[in-house]
Amino acid sequence: YRLIGVDPSADAIAFARKRFPDETFVHGHAPGDIPAECSSADGLLLIDVLEHVEQEIPFARALIAQAKPGAIIILMAPALSSLPLLQGGDGGG
Repeated sequence: YRLIGVDPSADAIAFARKRFPDETFVHGHAPGDIPAECSSADGLLLIDVLEHVEQEIPFARALIAQAKPGAIIILMAPALSSLPLLQGGDGGG
């Protein structure tokens, strides 16, 4: 498999590149800054992301729209503020 990490924090990207030098890391936001990668990936894993997104529903819609048909998307969100999205609510979007 091929891994691509994306983070808006330059410090996080630098740390990840040092820790995992053989992997690819992009300083930016998904899916906007990695459209080709999102549209060709068999799976997308987002860990501890939704609690940092102001508009969860538009973000999720953009991610799904950009994803390859049939791709598996896994979202892990510990924040209670993201719970409405996971329960089908509007998530502030």
